[in-house]
Amino acid sequence: MVDPTTRQPEASGEDLEAERKAIASRRKFVYADGTGPRETWGLALSGGGIRSATFCLGVLQALAKASFNFPKESAPLPKAPEAPNPPWPLLARFDFLSTVSGGGYIGGFYSALFRTRNKQEPVPDELATLAAREAYAALATDPPGRLSKDPESRDKPDRPLRWLRENGRYLAPNNTGDLFYDVAIAIRNLCAVHYVMGVTLLTVFLLMFAFRFGSLQVTVFGIDTLAIALETMMQPQLPMEGLRIWYSPWFGVLGLWLLVAVIPCGVAYWLDQDKSNAEAGKWWQPITVPARVALGLLLVGVALAAFIWCQVAESISDVDELFLNVPVPAFLLVLMDVALFFSLAAFNFAKYRPPQVARLFRNRITRWLSKVLTVSWVIGLLALVETAGQTLYLWLTASGAEAGAIFSVAGVVTALVAAVRKFAPVLAQPGKDGWLSKLPLNAILGVVGVALVLLLAVIWSCVAAALLFGMQMPAPNCGQLLIEAMFTQAGSGPGFSELWPYLYPVILVVFCLFATAAAGWFLGFINLSSLQVMYGARLTRAYLGASNKQRFEGEANMDVTEADESDDFSRKDYYGKNHFGPAHIVNVTINATTGTGDQLTQRDRQGLPLAVTPAGILVDGRRWDSSAGDFVGMQPEANADEAGANGSLKAKVVAKAKALAKALKPPPPELSMGQWMGVSGAAFSTGLGRGTSLGQAMLFTITNIRLGWWWDSGKKDANTPFRLWRNQIYLRDELRARFLGTDGSHWYLSDGGHFENTGVFELLRRKVGFIVCCDCGADPNYTYEDLSNLMRLARIDFRAEFECVGPAAFPGFSADVKDYFATDEAELCPPPDPQGQLPVAPDNKCALLYRVTYAGSKDETFLLVLKPRLIQSAPLDLFEYQVKNPSFPQQTTFDQFFDEAQWESYRKLGVLIGSRIFQ
Repeated sequence: MVDPTTRQPEASGEDLEAERKAIASRRKFVYADGTGPRETWGLALSGGGIRSATFCLGVLQALAKASFNFPKESAPLPKAPEAPNPPWPLLARFDFLSTVSGGGYIGGFYSALFRTRNKQEPVPDELATLAAREAYAALATDPPGRLSKDPESRDKPDRPLRWLRENGRYLAPNNTGDLFYDVAIAIRNLCAVHYVMGVTLLTVFLLMFAFRFGSLQVTVFGIDTLAIALETMMQPQLPMEGLRIWYSPWFGVLGLWLLVAVIPCGVAYWLDQDKSNAEAGKWWQPITVPARVALGLLLVGVALAAFIWCQVAESISDVDELFLNVPVPAFLLVLMDVALFFSLAAFNFAKYRPPQVARLFRNRITRWLSKVLTVSWVIGLLALVETAGQTLYLWLTASGAEAGAIFSVAGVVTALVAAVRKFAPVLAQPGKDGWLSKLPLNAILGVVGVALVLLLAVIWSCVAAALLFGMQMPAPNCGQLLIEAMFTQAGSGPGFSELWPYLYPVILVVFCLFATAAAGWFLGFINLSSLQVMYGARLTRAYLGASNKQRFEGEANMDVTEADESDDFSRKDYYGKNHFGPAHIVNVTINATTGTGDQLTQRDRQGLPLAVTPAGILVDGRRWDSSAGDFVGMQPEANADEAGANGSLKAKVVAKAKALAKALKPPPPELSMGQWMGVSGAAFSTGLGRGTSLGQAMLFTITNIRLGWWWDSGKKDANTPFRLWRNQIYLRDELRARFLGTDGSHWYLSDGGHFENTGVFELLRRKVGFIVCCDCGADPNYTYEDLSNLMRLARIDFRAEFECVGPAAFPGFSADVKDYFATDEAELCPPPDPQGQLPVAPDNKCALLYRVTYAGSKDETFLLVLKPRLIQSAPLDLFEYQVKNPSFPQQTTFDQFFDEAQWESYRKLGVLIGSRIFQ
């Protein structure tokens, strides 16, 4: 008996054992000899939303109508059917089905046709065979009819396809009513996200105000005097005449940080300019010449400052006068001495920490400089936002129309968010024509995103000031600072002044702290507040529900907007129960822009491939065990036991405690196949794999255009956020586009096309012998971006090379199909139209054939690429639709609302192209 997967894949044999068993099981009922050929076949359905799903459905129908063998093939032979069943079609020869995004819609539909939804365990072969017969019969019905409430239409073999036709507008199947429903969900989730972000920002700004007020009360080391000086310099004169700016004293903190951290780290780098290295741990060893010079300058500066101090000490009676009347030369000398002191300290800490190598010292001090600069940016940004916020509040109260002005500003911001939410996904789409293609749209979206984030932060800073002032015009007493009035004015009303002057601000800050903690406690919020739940549910009902016979037992269940629990499958039932469908691989992207991974992943790919397969969940080809929280074979518990056994009694106790904690921790919740299908199609989100950018992430977070999913991987000892602030931390990560990949306990998953969009990548990992790929990604200019990305990834990861060949190179194709194959990619590109619209194709070419070879291996793969393209032999209605819609068949992926003509045009084009190649 020949093992159908003996060709050595890139993934380990143990990881793919379940796939081998699934393929061998179904081949017993497909091939006459029970084993079939050595080479496996795979079908790859690419991303592209419902456009891809509908075109791929047509290709599946063409394969379901095609004969089991190609015209030039005499073997292998199909298993003889029992009368009156027809023989197995060509579609039955495909062992693998790899899907991405929109291809996953129809891939999930196709695979669900083979699965039974009864509770019988195990599923007998007879029932699995019947399901397979019904699946191929449904797909072979061309064209599928209309779905009606007539009982006869429900008993037709093409009933699942009729359901798909009926629900081409799966996001809003009932038009206006469902649109209002979807809008209600979007508004609810948007408000919830802004509540979490808003209450958190409000708490931050209130604490900043509290810190400023508290510093006025600290009398040690002259902190109160310094704080008074800063507040006095920063606040405007009252009453205000015109627009006056109320600067934040945090700018003073920024200056202090620059003096004691940023400048010292920059200077310390230049204090090590010779080749001498002191003995490890001997900090008193001779220091470098530049450091000696710096030390000398420090001593001279201290001496000069002391001399000036002695001259003026008699005229200064207290510390207040010292800060306010210190001579400028002495002040500058003190600043220089402070900077030199911290420069020498930074140099000493970085230089004499083992290992003492000059290169390591420079790397270390440069990393420190990078970190302190980051802190500087944060302090400066907070100071800028607080300045704008408190100035805005002063202007609103001075105008005499506080409430109206605040509501006007809020209305403008709301309208801006709504407009950005509507147009951002459209502008973010690749492959735009006309004047849009000449604009740097990613940069524009980034600027809009940053501006929107800053605007919202300013508004919440203004709200914080308004709450502390009690929504009143600031009225400080004689000699009172604005910050002091802020903490006393609102609490001076009835009910507060009799108790404690600062009771109101304390209650306000404590309340906001509790509200922030409550907003971050429930981790499910981060996923429930996205659009993924609604999106995945609609996909599940429209595509997995199409094969659910229970939906057709009564009229009530025929509405796609109504849930039916039997539509979906658990991953265990989907892959574990007996069926004769292909091994379905669902492709997802793990976003990884930071962490401990390699630089190629974090800087260029910005993601890792995750595949849901019969063998389990594979991360870049390695099987992940969620219950153990690690890759299969790593055995973290065994390693911990070994470490404890070889250590002290304390180490043994700690190791045992960790092992017990891991054993008691419940396994993470599983995602259903409908959820995995939805995540695989999460095209618009804050994490876009290799397309991730900071500005776009900010824009999509603020407008809550979030389809990604924070998946609990079960990883133990990972970077897990503090429980009270988890939602805020994950939202912050999305806002900053900072995703840890597999380093964290929760991985941010998005569309599989954000890593590789054709679905071929995982099939090449397995070195599948023959692959049919429907390349349906948005490609209006036929630049082959997705195919080029596949070739690049496969060359780097699998050492694979692609050669475009004619159909004669693959055994089985007849000579009469050569007119449908292009000899190179340029032949499939239609000539440019003066108006930038796609013209009618001048010929029948719609396919490319590649021979893929692997360095160091005799294995080879034939890759057949089918490209959606209007060919000459298309029927009249497709030409008419193309005249009215010039971008057909490459309309934008953002269009997920297919009407009857659009759905039928893409389906028929898929049937037409598939029939020309395979029949």
